[in-house]
Amino acid sequence: MEIEIKYRLQESGYTDLCSLLGDPIEIQKQTNHYYLLKNKKGEELQGMARLRFFSERCVLTFKDSHVLKDGIATCVEQECDLNPEEAQQFIGAENNSKFFTQFAECSVCKYLQKKYQPSTINYKGKIQNHRSVYNWNDLHLEIDKTTYDFGVGYEIELEVNAERGSELLNKTKEKLTNFLKNNNIPFKHSQSSKFSNFLKKQIL
Repeated sequence: MEIEIKYRLQESGYTDLCSLLGDPIEIQKQTNHYYLLKNKKGEELQGMARLRFFSERCVLTFKDSHVLKDGIATCVEQECDLNPEEAQQFIGAENNSKFFTQFAECSVCKYLQKKYQPSTINYKGKIQNHRSVYNWNDLHLEIDKTTYDFGVGYEIELEVNAERGSELLNKTKEKLTNFLKNNNIPFKHSQSSKFSNFLKKQIL
């Protein structure tokens, strides 16, 4: 289970926050390609598959049971690394029937085949994301600038260890909220994931 605090920013707040935090410990220039799964009957399944290319890596992620409420996002997440050159051949095609054969040893593919028995993944498009990662209170605070074909979104993401329970989550959320307020950084709870924004063509 993945648990994240997610706050939406305006461009000015994004710029001010990055300036306030100083030099990031990491910068990731991500290209995220999105897919929906279909079973043998051609029916779309719940969940989202994503191929993320950054640096010299490609990571396949599957997210399911996504809930976003009051700035807290939870989902079931599975990930594995793929060979970037091999993964490139599955970008853009509407029907990738050979995907699960090509990556049969990938843990995510094994999970999907076992739980959903999908036959294809269907390409929906891509977004560009510039992620700056900062060391904040011994946590990795991620500040995103996401470029869609209909606009640009700015967002804070802060993952919290699910195994340490709701008390840590509430304390961390309170600390982050107070930090932003004390430094006059306007924010609001994210209402929608990047994938949902992409599909709806609306940044919420």
